[in-house]
Amino acid sequence: MSERDLQAAAHLLDVGRATEAEQMARAHLASDPQSAQALGLLTEALNDQERWSEAVASGRAAVAAAPDDARGLVTLSIAEGGAGNVPGSLDAARYAVRLAPQVWAPHYQLARSLLQGGDPGEALAAARRAVALAPNSASARNLVGACLQSDGDDAGARRAYSDALRLDPQDAYAMRNLASLELSAGRLGTATRAASAALALAPQDDRVRRRFGFVLHALVRQLNLVVALGGTMLGIAMILKAPYALRVALALAIATIDTWAFVRMTRHLPRGLRRPGRQSLRYLGWFVRLRLLLILAVTVAILFTALAPLHVTRTTWPALYPWFVGIVAAILLLDFAAAVGQEATR
Repeated sequence: MSERDLQAAAHLLDVGRATEAEQMARAHLASDPQSAQALGLLTEALNDQERWSEAVASGRAAVAAAPDDARGLVTLSIAEGGAGNVPGSLDAARYAVRLAPQVWAPHYQLARSLLQGGDPGEALAAARRAVALAPNSASARNLVGACLQSDGDDAGARRAYSDALRLDPQDAYAMRNLASLELSAGRLGTATRAASAALALAPQDDRVRRRFGFVLHALVRQLNLVVALGGTMLGIAMILKAPYALRVALALAIATIDTWAFVRMTRHLPRGLRRPGRQSLRYLGWFVRLRLLLILAVTVAILFTALAPLHVTRTTWPALYPWFVGIVAAILLLDFAAAVGQEATR
């Protein structure tokens, strides 16, 4: 293969066609196995596909073929970080910075490696050097925001994410990080809008989908609380043998609050999630679907108990009560499991 073919492979990477770029790089390596450029392109393609162990192997081969190529070292650093080898990622990024101190990409990758290694202060310094060298890079400003957020400076992080989005409104990662920040601050409406926008920009990106899932769990948890409150109020009314008119009024109030909470929950979701169908089920996942099914079951039980004639509830309530309590307990346990799972995967 010719130099033009390698340029074509690089263009394929630029437009997100990593599988085809990998094929072209491998075809070139079949005739020239020591080509540092082809090895570098292969590593970039494997990085884009998150095939980290293969990327590390090809990246190390590329650096061995061209040890003073800063781009190859940056690519290897990305692969090492993806494979979980933070020291290796840091070594490659630091060497790339020494080789090309006036190029922004090595500083950017060094900041990413430092942040992955749990050093947000040093990462912030490296990210700011990247911004100084590339002031119009939305990615560099987004990374500054991630460093500030990791260091506890939420206001500074919000400004950095906003700066990134002003430079590139289509930056899905800045939008995703903004959603994370707003969710942590309890701004659920803003977090939902940001997460939905990020998902619309990068619907196949696992990291974006995961962040959207966090926001979705928070929305469902809010709906859970509303339903649990309604169930508690109805249970008190039943224990106190409240008049039928009071139960009907309570049922209408619960239905109104539930509807308001559901509308608020779905208002900022992507269009395909606002109505039932395969598109919404694909994004919701089985865990959220189970929680919504339990919420629906509790809501139906609440309305039935509140609106049924008195002689019906007297005979059915003792039998329904254990099921009602069990479903509410299951909802609370699922909420707890969702919260623990989100903390473990942040």
